[in-house]
Amino acid sequence: MVPFGTGDIDYTTFFSRVGLSNYRNPMVEDDNSPSATDPAQSLREAKISHDNMAALRRRRR
Repeated sequence: MVPFGTGDIDYTTFFSRVGLSNYRNPMVEDDNSPSATDPAQSLREAKISHDNMAALRRRRR
């Protein structure tokens, strides 16, 4: 489990091939956050995921 957009899945291609082109409702889950030794990990990973999702939206315009 890694933040959205940092793994092996090419989401640009994935979203271009599935579903309606004007409808996106993905669910993102990261079971590795938060870390007991790094309480801020969940916030950092949420920001990474958000930034990567926002970048996908910008590329589609």
